[in-house]
Amino acid sequence: MSAAVWDPLAVVTDTAGRSLKLRLITTALTYAGLLEGRPTPRLNEGILRSLLERAARHGHVVQMICEALDETDPDHPVLPVVATTLEIDSDDEAITVVWLHRDRIVNAPSALTAVAGRLDWAAFGYDNTP
Repeated sequence: MSAAVWDPLAVVTDTAGRSLKLRLITTALTYAGLLEGRPTPRLNEGILRSLLERAARHGHVVQMICEALDETDPDHPVLPVVATTLEIDSDDEAITVVWLHRDRIVNAPSALTAVAGRLDWAAFGYDNTP
């Protein structure tokens, strides 16, 4: 049986020369289920845990990239409003990235480019140097 052939949604070469191919991208609002009130640290922890658990279901190594929290009110820190999950193939490795960001509209090539330079390859067991 031959391996399945698929066309990536986007392809980017990072600074170390790795070819990153985007297999799947999903986007959701971080606080989609919050009907009233303000976020709390406990709610944020639950959201982050849920995002990571869902991302890990595919069996790939998972990494989270989170832009800065809005801590204007320290009792109610606000996560970035958008959670984008990207499944990426890099050479022979498949990774999943959960990216929390503020841009509401993101397309596949710009999402892959945005996370490519922020990945901690050492966490995946790779050398980070170009």
